[in-house]
Amino acid sequence: MCRALRSGIWVLLYLAMLAGCTAGVPLEDLKNFREAFLEAQKAGDLVYDEIAPILSKESGHAEACTTDRSGTPKCFDPDQVIGNATRSNEDPSLRARRLALALLSEYSLALVELSDGRSQQELTRSIQETAELATALTALAGAAAPAGLPALLTQPIIASFTDLAVRLDRVRTAETVRAALIANQDTIARLIDQLIADTRPIYAIYYRNQTIRVLESPAAATASEMAKAAKYHEALTAYVVILRQMKASNARLARLASAAPGSAGELRAVVEEATRIKLSAETFWSAIREVRK
Repeated sequence: MCRALRSGIWVLLYLAMLAGCTAGVPLEDLKNFREAFLEAQKAGDLVYDEIAPILSKESGHAEACTTDRSGTPKCFDPDQVIGNATRSNEDPSLRARRLALALLSEYSLALVELSDGRSQQELTRSIQETAELATALTALAGAAAPAGLPALLTQPIIASFTDLAVRLDRVRTAETVRAALIANQDTIARLIDQLIADTRPIYAIYYRNQTIRVLESPAAATASEMAKAAKYHEALTAYVVILRQMKASNARLARLASAAPGSAGELRAVVEEATRIKLSAETFWSAIREVRK
């Protein structure tokens, strides 16, 4: 309640500021946008953390670096470490999903910076990060896990991300960055739709594993194991809400980046959406903590 009230007060203060100023995005609010986008990424990472050991255990590839029953990696493969990733020895299908979340976060921030009127030089880091993530994602997007997790993206979407990486690698001005990012907004929307649809097989994998654990555990542990499945269901529900909010936010950011300066109405909507993402993240964290006990 108090957190929601503080978030609401923050929005009211921001809207009051917008009434007198429509140019530029204050640094503090850029920070809030980044935090909201990262919440979506962290939520997805924790969702995937719960099924990572299941996929590893069920992997049929003897040569893969899987984990033992305790979750400890059996070997180390440096080729599985991508960027600043802290997780390795994972099934490629999960790494593709983590890359998709990172790309979504970086793309969203780049749109905010574009709307703020940043120059091509000021956008260099976001451009490079987005291009590298798009390239890495296309390399893994077709990977399918042996436990029933389907390939994340279709070939048309993979082709769109390949095109985005190439276009960003060639940019020379902020205007060409703008054109490349806005042109791929529909692709990002389809990516989010895929991540949402993906939660169905993810829950099926987790639920199946919990039922197996019940059969292998003492009777006293049955209720506890199935309670975790119920909480995981709650966490996935909150995660889907966050992804839908990210989709709405990205659509507004794309319109804002393509509109004339001073589009206060769209910026106001994005500010409100960022606050809602943070509130949804609190619901997610409450459920996932119970799963991880």
